[in-house]
This record gives sequence, C-alpha cells and structure tokens, in this order.
Amino acid sequence: NPNPNPNPNPNANNNLAPKHEVLVADLLSLPLRADGVFDAALCIAVLHHLSTPARRRRVVLEVMRRLRVGGRCLLYAWAQEQERPSGDKNVDSDSNSKGVSGHRFASQDVLVPFHKRERIGPDVGSEVFQRYCHVYRKGEIEELLAGDTHWVCIDNVYWDTGNWAYELRRLALA
Repeated sequence: NPNPNPNPNPNANNNLAPKHEVLVADLLSLPLRADGVFDAALCIAVLHHLSTPARRRRVVLEVMRRLRVGGRCLLYAWAQEQERPSGDKNVDSDSNSKGVSGHRFASQDVLVPFHKRERIGPDVGSEVFQRYCHVYRKGEIEELLAGDTHWVCIDNVYWDTGNWAYELRRLALA
C-alpha cells in the first residue's frame, strides 16, 4: 500500500511539522529585529572571503550578537598553515594532513583558482576564476576579538584539516 502522507515521518502531523525559512542577507548587517535569539550559529567557509580586518571583525561580532547569552558559535577560518602544526597542544594527535586543500600560501591575501566544471556531452570543460581569499594565521581570530572578551569567550581552538576552528560562546549582552 502506498503511503498517502508525503512526510517521511509517519507519526508527524503535517500541520505541526516545523516550518523552515531561508534568508539571503548581508552578514555585515543581518535584517533581524532582535539580538540574542539563536542558540547556535555556524560560520564555515565565510571569513576567508572578507577583505579587511574591520569587515572580518564586524561579521564575527554580528553573528555573536544574534546569539542568546550562553549561545555557541562554531567558526572555521581557512588556515595559512596547511600542514598540521607539530607539537601544538590544541591539535588532536590523531589528526593528520588528509583533507587539506594542498595549497601553499605565499601570503595571507591571495587569489585562489576556482575551477567551474561543466559536462558538455562526453567532454568535461573547465573555466577558471580567481577568487580572493584571506587565510588566517594562528592567533589572528583572537586578535580580532581582543576588545570584546567581556561578552565573547573563546572556549576552544583547534586545527582541523587546513582550518583554524573556534568554539565561541556569548557571555553577556554587548
């Protein structure tokens, strides 16, 4: 017997199913009325596209401002150090260099090729675009947040497959 209910959860009442909204917005100025309304935030593959320290700082603080007191953010920043740092107490000893981009960055502000691949019949074509990226050196996010430690706490920092990962927590109202 085919199930007439398209909901994958057979016990769910369609009228009570959670509604999800998607928002496309400028991270420098989120169009939300209230601060402190979210429990958690993810900021992954975002910061390396911002061109100035002021913009990077504003984005991190804007995300943190939207969290409730006690709310947490997981932030990933593309690391300039693409090899696993040896002897770093914040690096999991079981981790290795697998999964890193393979890039060698001559400086922190670089153009990185992006290959847009298209399948055309039996052939695969590729168009290459240069995209701006800022890669983060160890300790750079701490410097961005230096004046805000009264309301933003860095709970944990670790290196993960070519990224600096930060677990942040909102301590108080800004």
